[in-house]
Amino acid sequence: MMKKLISIILAAVLMAGVAGCGTKTQESGKGDTVKWYLFSNPGNVNEKDIFAEAQRMAKEKTGVDLEIIPIESGDYESKMQILTASNEPFDIMFTSNWLNNYYMNVSKNAILPLDDYLKDYPELYNSMPEYFWDSMKVKGKIYAVPNQQIVARGPFFAIPEQNMELLGFTDADFEGAGENYKTALAAVEKYLRAVKEKTGNYCNLNKIWNDGTQMFNIEEVVGSLLPGAIQLDNETDKYKLINQYESEEFKYYIKMRRKWVEEGLVMPSEETERDLDHVEDPTAIVPNITRGNCYKPNVLSELNRNSDYDWKIIFKCRPITTSGSVAATMNAISATSKNPEGALKIIQLVDTDAEFYNLLVYGLEGVNYTKTGENSIELNPDMPYTWTEWNVGNTFNKYNLPGEPDNFAEEVEKINDESFKSPLLGFSPDLDNVKVEVSACQSAVSEYLNLLDYGLVDVDSSYPEFIKKLKAAGCDKLISEVQRQVDEWVAQQ
Repeated sequence: MMKKLISIILAAVLMAGVAGCGTKTQESGKGDTVKWYLFSNPGNVNEKDIFAEAQRMAKEKTGVDLEIIPIESGDYESKMQILTASNEPFDIMFTSNWLNNYYMNVSKNAILPLDDYLKDYPELYNSMPEYFWDSMKVKGKIYAVPNQQIVARGPFFAIPEQNMELLGFTDADFEGAGENYKTALAAVEKYLRAVKEKTGNYCNLNKIWNDGTQMFNIEEVVGSLLPGAIQLDNETDKYKLINQYESEEFKYYIKMRRKWVEEGLVMPSEETERDLDHVEDPTAIVPNITRGNCYKPNVLSELNRNSDYDWKIIFKCRPITTSGSVAATMNAISATSKNPEGALKIIQLVDTDAEFYNLLVYGLEGVNYTKTGENSIELNPDMPYTWTEWNVGNTFNKYNLPGEPDNFAEEVEKINDESFKSPLLGFSPDLDNVKVEVSACQSAVSEYLNLLDYGLVDVDSSYPEFIKKLKAAGCDKLISEVQRQVDEWVAQQ
């Protein structure tokens, strides 16, 4: 009996190993339905009809039977971790450096290397620049397909447009503010104080550090929020990794943010953030300011579409392209996939077929939107269907919404091409040897970063605790391991 049990366990281990290998020699059930786990929004009232049409269209265009399984965006991380840990058979998932961590998925053999498969999909491969694919490589292999979009991340700040005149500001008041993080934070503080003086109100202000480290000329190399970064203005040692949470930039920011809270300039807790997009008098001073992580040609139309007033960008920082910004939105194929070739056909479809892409992003024509031109639409407010265009596929195939430029794709490509390129563009870390440290560091960051980023805790006491927990979690070992890989990568260039 014991021998039989051991044999069963060994067989299971071997099968798991085969699933993790992911070469094209892996047996593929070509008739198997492709299961795709997508973000979902509870407000999408006719989502089932849209997915049914997507499944019909996929079958017609590729011959693949597709099943789309929606997961609410807030639950995506936890659900995907459960699915991958349990070796549940499915095919396509979203992965990135900030959600459902790409590097950890590679390390856990949860997703397939795609190099052998991509040779048979030249239309997909040739649809994007070579540096996109280089940025995907871990241990020399490509494990995901990037969703082509704006990858040059240029943080910006925007305020309600009428506040400029009502507060007595002109463009000159914010000129040059985006040159460095200190001038940027000083400009934000100037605005916050003006609102407080005129209205007595604090401002809504979202987090600045989280997903905005480019403003501080810092590139997170190990993955979003994980310790291990380079300083992009360090010309003397541009490949040297640091713990960004021990940097002068981080300490300067969290002290300033805490001061803003203590002086009543910004909301004193996350719970006190108000709905200021919909206000009784949209012509009055609206105590609002937002930090966006990525300037793009349609950013104002996106902001205006969701508010009772128009927005104005008061300043923006230089756009920077990194491996992490390319790896911010990707589709990967699960190592448990029974039909990886069918899965890649679906990924190629959503990346190269505008009709299929726009169906998933905007819904059904005549129901969720009306066409106003060959490539432009207006959304139907009575039949809401909202999706984040970047989590599906190639955003260059999108329909234009009111206020968006007709040459949206060309403008984005220009920003991407002309952006500052990181010296580590094309490098991706291999976290195999530091899985325990990654998990422990993630826990420490999750416990403290939000509180510090919002200025909700005393810096003098909470910050040392945060650093102590990161040290105990093994952040130095994590950074040292990735530094070794960076040095090897640089030597091979």
